[in-house]
Amino acid sequence: MFRLASIIALTLPATALAGGPLLDITGACPGVLSISASGFAPGGNVAVLTGSGLGSDIIPGGPCAGAASNLSGLRYITTLRADGGGSVNLRPSISAPLCGSHVQFLEASSCVVSNTDTLGDMEGEYVGSYDVHDGPAWADSPETYTCKEACALLYGGAADAYQCSINRDSITGTAWLSEYGSAAYCAGGIALPDDTKVCDTYFESGCQSAYIADNCGGGASINYCFSM
Repeated sequence: MFRLASIIALTLPATALAGGPLLDITGACPGVLSISASGFAPGGNVAVLTGSGLGSDIIPGGPCAGAASNLSGLRYITTLRADGGGSVNLRPSISAPLCGSHVQFLEASSCVVSNTDTLGDMEGEYVGSYDVHDGPAWADSPETYTCKEACALLYGGAADAYQCSINRDSITGTAWLSEYGSAAYCAGGIALPDDTKVCDTYFESGCQSAYIADNCGGGASINYCFSM
């Protein structure tokens, strides 16, 4: 857990408001990206938050404790200072493991958050998709799969040659998974990193798999496979 309060002083609950700060990230990833944000207090502190996906993770400490971000897998990265016009502009070099990560900026003086954006889109070729629920039946205690492993199983090659997405048009690096006894990570819930699985076989509470006929029925939990 990061200690946000030890970095910046937050005074109001975090809110995502229409007409609030605007964040825009452009460029191919990995590589040098252009990150610009505006609508902050001139000269004020701006916290950079990242997440593995979209969600509503709670800020864990400080006066804003209990407020929700728009991210899942929330992490604090650094604090920047807005210029005299209330803008932040930078051009960082982003390595491949960070590509597709979700980013949100938080204004320290008001705790208002920007929209979310992603650190570029990994360059890859769309191969196909699959429904999590099309995997083997849960009652047989089958082998578990990460999304990458499921892509390799269905489309050939090695798991590390794939990236996954919950969107057809961009690579998020996340996937839907079924958990034994829970649909928390199916569509409508929280997407997890695409190399996630829990247990080698799907046999007890807490085990997770991205290719299993269990709690992700209904045809909405579709994972998209991209070869890299």
